[in-house]
Amino acid sequence: MDELPEEIFPLLEWFEENYIGTVVRNRRRNPLFPPIIWNVHDRVLNKDDRTNNHAEAANHRLNLQMAVDHPTLWAFISCLRRIQSGRDTFFCQLETGKSPPKKKKKYIDVDKRILKLVCDYDNRNIMSFLRGIAHNLSKMT
Repeated sequence: MDELPEEIFPLLEWFEENYIGTVVRNRRRNPLFPPIIWNVHDRVLNKDDRTNNHAEAANHRLNLQMAVDHPTLWAFISCLRRIQSGRDTFFCQLETGKSPPKKKKKYIDVDKRILKLVCDYDNRNIMSFLRGIAHNLSKMT
C-alpha cells in the first residue's frame, strides 16, 4: 500500500465499504454488494460468462424493436411477441443442428489469458495480477 498515491485512498475506502465490508471491532461488516454477487473467480475457472452481455443484448433488441420511448401496452406486447418469435426460430435452428454464432477470436484469446492469470493467482503479487487483468480487459474494447 506504500506504493499507492494518496489520492487513491478515498476510492479504496469506498470499495471496501461497498464491495468487501469494513472492519468494525475485529469483525467485517457485510458490504452493500457482497463478493458472491460480483466476484467472477469461479466463473472464470468454470469457463462461464463473466458478464451479463446476453441480458444487455436482449435489452438492446427490445429497444430497437420498440422504436418509441413510451409504447402503449398493446404495442409493447406486440413487440415482445415479435422478439419471442425470433428467439424461438433461433433456438429451433440450434435444435436442428445449426451451430451457434462463434465468439470472436479476440474474446476467445482474452478469455484464455484471463483464465491463465486466475489459475496463476497464488504465484503472483497482487499488483502484477491486477495489471494483467486490466491489460486484458482493455483489449476487449
